[in-house]
Amino acid sequence: VISVKGDELILEAFKLMKDNEIGGVPVLDGSSKKIIGNISIRDIRFLLLRAGVFSNF
Repeated sequence: VISVKGDELILEAFKLMKDNEIGGVPVLDGSSKKIIGNISIRDIRFLLLRAGVFSNF
């Protein structure tokens, strides 16, 4: 199962999904390895397209 840790950057999750041609991955707690959520390409797209995301740049 392909997964990411909760403290990994969104960009790393995106690269992992793109490289493996998958639409989402579970997010694991770093120490216990328990699933704490999931993230999808759609979630990332939503975050990037929200107004004001890049307002500080």
